Amino acid sequence: MQMDGEPWKQPLSTEYSTFVDIKRVPYPSMIISGADR
Repeated sequence: MQMDGEPWKQPLSTEYSTFVDIKRVPYPSMIISGADR
């Protein structure tokens, strides 16, 4: 992990990408299952 200048930009971007990916999944039950775990 690179900590140059803004270390929060990298993890935030990855987290946001995952969030968007989950939202794009056409299975709402999957989202609930993932959030519940």
